[in-house]
Amino acid sequence: MSSNRIEEVARRQWARWSNLAPSDQHAIRRAIAHDPEAAADAFYAHLLAHDEARHFLDPELVESRLKASLARWLRGIAAIDSPADLTAQLEVNFHVGKVHSRINVPLHLVSDAFRLIRQRLLDDMPTEGPDRITTERALFLVHWLEPFVEVMNEAYLDDVLDNTRQRQALRSALLGPQLMIELERLKSDVQGWIRRLLVGLVAGRVPTFEFDATDLRQWVVHKGPLIGADEAVLAALLSQVEIVATEARAVLEAPSEHAQRLDTEAARLLRLLDQLVRGASEDDVGVDPLTQVLNRRFMVPVLQREVSLARRFDRVFSVLMVDLDRFKAVNDTHGHPVGDEVLRQTAQVLLANVRPGDFVFRYGGEEFLVVLADTSATIAARRGEAIRRQVAEQSITTDRGPYSPSVSVGVATFLGHPDYQRVVQRADEALLAAKEGGRNGVVSR
Repeated sequence: MSSNRIEEVARRQWARWSNLAPSDQHAIRRAIAHDPEAAADAFYAHLLAHDEARHFLDPELVESRLKASLARWLRGIAAIDSPADLTAQLEVNFHVGKVHSRINVPLHLVSDAFRLIRQRLLDDMPTEGPDRITTERALFLVHWLEPFVEVMNEAYLDDVLDNTRQRQALRSALLGPQLMIELERLKSDVQGWIRRLLVGLVAGRVPTFEFDATDLRQWVVHKGPLIGADEAVLAALLSQVEIVATEARAVLEAPSEHAQRLDTEAARLLRLLDQLVRGASEDDVGVDPLTQVLNRRFMVPVLQREVSLARRFDRVFSVLMVDLDRFKAVNDTHGHPVGDEVLRQTAQVLLANVRPGDFVFRYGGEEFLVVLADTSATIAARRGEAIRRQVAEQSITTDRGPYSPSVSVGVATFLGHPDYQRVVQRADEALLAAKEGGRNGVVSR
């Protein structure tokens, strides 16, 4: 958010305030300044009641500084007497939003706590006298406080977005050649230790040193998440480090019983390390390594943009859901290498039937999703039929002779709803209808 944006919000709010009767202005000021300490108490009591907040809120700091700061902020809002005052208070909230982002304060907790303050101010307004609560005053108080939270939240989200861009840039940097050097060094450390241990055992010398995985643990904990590694693989890797450490201690006490097991567990550890880096690298490329079509995780921004373009320029787009028929039976009968080849050839058919402005995603195991830009329902159905026919014409060599796959295709066209899931759901329903209709067919919804 720029300073121009803050000034724009301030001008808008000041215009509303200026149109308010002096008696109403006085009532609003009194409501905000009535008991700011109690409001601050309620705000921080709400935050500290949540486990999420305890990571970044020190109760002593809350009592010594933060409550007083919040009470002072409320008095400042009550004392606003010019556009410059209003702009200054909005800038304070902008700064607070940035701080909240830097220390990872959950946005929803702060928003909830501010709603609590707002309700408390309304509840404290008198029911009688010149400053009594009225519907108009209550509504204005709510609208008067909204921009302060709005500016704070926008600053928070701007900072989060900037941090996200920086994390993505860092991830790309970490996935460079240096990563493979680090990986090979870590693997070499593990392999070298195991080799020295086993050689010593064969020679009749029982080493006295223990397995040292400090560097490996540090890498997994500190750098693994930054390359976008799968959390489950990271957890499995740390668990496997402990298993290898346990077997290393056991082999020193009973070499003949644990030597083979240590070798097996160490090999599993190295495979997990390879899997972690390979998975992160594949995600970074964004392409499914088997089929060479886009990963599903990129589907959301593409569909959101297509919806936006369609609504803005009164266009349509269509979605094809393509699923290989009886694919499990292919793997069970012919083996996974044949199944992989079926997936590869099907993906090639899909890519050959789309234009440069279209998108092909691997949606699931044997399921693909195709986004056809600027494509009507009639043209999309024709495209789906061409894909179905060309897949059926494929012939794949197996130990049991040639095999010809088939696909079912569900077609749906954008109808104007802003939620992209609607068109995806209709394509999925159409696909189900094609399956129930005997497979190897195309159904439109």
